[in-house]
Amino acid sequence: MIIKSDKRSITGYNDVCGVHIVYNIEYRTTDEPENVIGQIEVNDERIGVINIHRDGQMYISFEKGCNLAAIQQSEIISTVISDADSIFNPAEEGGES
Repeated sequence: MIIKSDKRSITGYNDVCGVHIVYNIEYRTTDEPENVIGQIEVNDERIGVINIHRDGQMYISFEKGCNLAAIQQSEIISTVISDADSIFNPAEEGGES
């Protein structure tokens, strides 16, 4: 059999400040992930979207009326950036302590 394309799909999540952040990453197994997309949810209702690229482009938005305080939004954004970094730069297993 000749394989024309081999893709990996990752679905993940993180919970912070009372919101549920859902991530979807898809990329060819011969390449590194190039972007992380996702949404920010409260009670299964979307209140924001995420699109972060390896090259530094970043789009994180909250819906009008999401009712999150600035400090909550800041914590969510920080978590999203950290989570994306862990996808783009995974920690090596068995590395130095």
